Amino acid sequence: MMESSPRETALSWLQRVRINKRRLTQNPIVFANNESNTDHQDSHTEESDQFQVNTVNMIQLAHETFTNNTVNLLDIQMRLERYKRTKHLPLHLESNLLSSFSIGTQIDFLNGNVEIQSKLPSVATELLMILVANYAASTSVSCLKLQESQSGGGHVYILDPEYRFHPFQLENYIRIAVYKRWNQSEPFRKEYLNEYSSIEEERDIEKDIQGILHRIHILHPSNIHQDGIALLEQIEEPCMIVMNDLSSFQNVNRMYESLGKGLSGVHDFIRQLKRLNSDKVCVVGARYITGDMDLDSSHTLSYYQDGLEKLMTQSVAIMETLVDSPEYHEGYDYVALNVKSLHSNSDTDASGSMTNRRMENLVQGKMYPFSITSNGVKCKVGL
Repeated sequence: MMESSPRETALSWLQRVRINKRRLTQNPIVFANNESNTDHQDSHTEESDQFQVNTVNMIQLAHETFTNNTVNLLDIQMRLERYKRTKHLPLHLESNLLSSFSIGTQIDFLNGNVEIQSKLPSVATELLMILVANYAASTSVSCLKLQESQSGGGHVYILDPEYRFHPFQLENYIRIAVYKRWNQSEPFRKEYLNEYSSIEEERDIEKDIQGILHRIHILHPSNIHQDGIALLEQIEEPCMIVMNDLSSFQNVNRMYESLGKGLSGVHDFIRQLKRLNSDKVCVVGARYITGDMDLDSSHTLSYYQDGLEKLMTQSVAIMETLVDSPEYHEGYDYVALNVKSLHSNSDTDASGSMTNRRMENLVQGKMYPFSITSNGVKCKVGL
């Protein structure tokens, strides 16, 4: 049976045509108090979808691009290119603004809501610190110097029950990420600002670093789930939620759950996470597992399922490179296996351990050799 074509009224059709026609004659990017954007701004109404360059919109768009949600950015780029061809204008300022956004986490094997699984707590924690630094710097708008009063960025909330985050390392990664962000946005600043000295820039970079540190909130919970519920009620969006060492309380949670379903607070915490706006909140975590992670081994990987893995769009297994392996001779210290899900119920037995079938799937996953340096993650393209 053939499906009928969708119907619309003549009024909605006329409104849609008018909006599309206006989109063709409007600059899709509007700068506040900028005379270069006066063309067709008189027709700007609530129905128009021009991108208003302000702190809130810039932070949100930066958050989306960091999480690889590039729908809005690509739409603005496409409309800008079409407008440039129609008006025969170079529009360097708008193009440089869009080029200042970082797409992705800048770590090839970590994107979206990701869970890191490893027997190496220090390595997983360092990856989380680099992720935090990259997110905080990528969503900061201070480098754009839109107005003297415009600053800010995405917030980061870290649940670190085992005190694994190191403040000096975190500051170092933030400083590196901020300098990369300022270098990336330099073409826009040169186009936007008439005069801006290097002394002013160094001063503003230090202010940006201090502002980022102020927007990173660290909690050392006695229970990562029960204390996490209180935290979720106070967060500011857009933000990144980082849960380090998810396995810290698995024995305690098992005990509570054996006494009564829901006593551990895990399910309440998961429900609160699901209620958050997925377009404004990014969730990452690290779980330290036991068992043999040698891909050539017949042993299984053991883990504790608490439901949080179902919220993750990506799971990554981290292990050391094998001696005499190709990655070892190329100078890489670790290998990341990018697997869609390490917790598929169909691939686990009743005890909650990974089966040999899952190990085969691990081998088939994409492999990313990498090393952690003072400048961040040095990664080889996935195999």
